[in-house]
Amino acid sequence: MMKKIYLLFIFCCVTVFNINAQTVIDPTDELILPQYAYYGPSTAAASRAPVVVRVTLRGLAISTTYRYISGLSSTNNISTTGFAPGGNFRVNNGTPHATFGNIIGYTTQKFGLNGSELSGDLILPASGTTNYHSRFTTDIDGNYTGWFIVVPVGQTTQQILGSDVYFYVNLCLNSSVSFNPTVSYRTTNTIKLLDYTTDNAGLSPLVGTTSNIGNEKLVSLYDNVDGTGRPLATTYTENEGINITGLSTWYTGNVEGVSGKWGAVVPNNTAVRAIRFFNAGDGTEIVVGNGTGNKSANGTWNGVSTVINTGSTATPVTINSIAPTTLPISLSTFAGLANTNSVKLNWTTASETNNQYFEVLRAGVDRNFISISKVNGAGNSSETKTYSFTDYNPLAGNNYYQLKQVDLDGKSSNFGPVVVKFGLSSDSFNVLSTSESSVTVNISSSETQQAELSYIGLDGRMLYKKSISLANGLNTISIPVDKSTGSIGIISLKVGSEQRSIKIAR
Repeated sequence: MMKKIYLLFIFCCVTVFNINAQTVIDPTDELILPQYAYYGPSTAAASRAPVVVRVTLRGLAISTTYRYISGLSSTNNISTTGFAPGGNFRVNNGTPHATFGNIIGYTTQKFGLNGSELSGDLILPASGTTNYHSRFTTDIDGNYTGWFIVVPVGQTTQQILGSDVYFYVNLCLNSSVSFNPTVSYRTTNTIKLLDYTTDNAGLSPLVGTTSNIGNEKLVSLYDNVDGTGRPLATTYTENEGINITGLSTWYTGNVEGVSGKWGAVVPNNTAVRAIRFFNAGDGTEIVVGNGTGNKSANGTWNGVSTVINTGSTATPVTINSIAPTTLPISLSTFAGLANTNSVKLNWTTASETNNQYFEVLRAGVDRNFISISKVNGAGNSSETKTYSFTDYNPLAGNNYYQLKQVDLDGKSSNFGPVVVKFGLSSDSFNVLSTSESSVTVNISSSETQQAELSYIGLDGRMLYKKSISLANGLNTISIPVDKSTGSIGIISLKVGSEQRSIKIAR
């Protein structure tokens, strides 16, 4: 059980800031991380395909914009000296751009964060002097959840054929631009890179047709009918409006620029038993198949098997990956927000047909969902309806919430999950006073426990670091830091695996 620290607010403006050069993303925040990705060697540029991940980055400054470049690397310690290689997309995780949708730029020219932002469905050159990046803005807790898309490029030292690679996000503050990243995130788990030249035709490229799903949707392929765990592969539906060169010939000839198509590669003798689709903006799942999901127990889709030994770059396996869809509701939004003592869920529907009720389900890191409440539906409606539910007993750590919509005739459809972290919040400690020679903080702890308190200048120097014993109740601690070292700094409190920071000016 995560230990809780309750803080007394005296300081008005609290900003969370991650001071670690590299942060390893917790496996529970690897929301969608494929097992495999496909690319050719560096000498065969036309042997590559996009790979998609969805992760949560924690411990950043609250409501703050960052520049980032994402990539893949077998190196596990890229921090502030460079970038993980790979072609980089800009994905807008929010309201789609009116003209360009959610996937609105791509480049392999990403040597620094001090250049221009990807924009306007542009594909930018792999050579030249301009650097390109993407941006995101954190929430009120200093976290960001979103989609990231890269193209492996077969870099000879960090994307070796058949290697296991980490997914990286290298970033810096948009308000304090630097060439190299100031913070890097990488996944705990790795992705296996697949390539025809070393796997002796042991791979199968799949081309899916999804005409009623729409463009720029995210796709995950699973080896189990429940669509759980890490997917085999991930991609997106075309057309994203970007004419990318250098992709595999089977992708270019069958997928690129064709609305409703998607392409991915899986190992031979691996059955694709479930396919899930997600919206790019908020990550909500697009439910298909009359609520039964998009499933195949034996890996055969409309008579075409995904368990084969004859896949080739010339003849990909084409499957129709959509079951007929007639949904009883049109879910517009589904989101959750952690408060001091609860988690509030909100969702809206654009229309409803015979909707009896919603069942709210919750799970912890084990993903074992249990029912915690029911909310009556509107029955039949063609107007926007708004619903909410407050969970007064959330779990410590990540809470996964699903909606189960139940018809008047008992049929049901599942939506979600959404992830809400409950526990330490941005008010975890506060500044009591500052002076020329010290900073005094208040820490209110619910129990006796060990912690680590540190102070870092904005130039990155560690000016103070000490292990402390917190008593049950209010703790007042003075940090001896002379103002001559700088008037702005970052105070960080770490308890177990949880860390919160305050940026101060005096």
